[in-house]
Amino acid sequence: MNFFLFKRDKEFYNKAVKMLIENKLEKTFIDHFLLGMDIAGRDNEHAQFVLSYIGHRLRVDTLNTFEQCLLIEFTLLKGNDEEKANARVVAQNTLLE
Repeated sequence: MNFFLFKRDKEFYNKAVKMLIENKLEKTFIDHFLLGMDIAGRDNEHAQFVLSYIGHRLRVDTLNTFEQCLLIEFTLLKGNDEEKANARVVAQNTLLE
């Protein structure tokens, strides 16, 4: 639901949902994705959390297919060249599964 609101009703997401996600004690991968996408650049804790998955195949394997797609999207937008290359490999592997 949070992802849907992030994509479809950004104004409501920013007013109501974002604050709730920021205040959660245990954030999920998708929570970090949403908060990291909302901040410009990659130098924040949420972006670093998401990008920490891309170089580690075992960590990527803990994500479901939807989360892997979000990881690929995030990395292609905010990753460095090496991370983007790794994201392309993850994308190819995800397509083969």
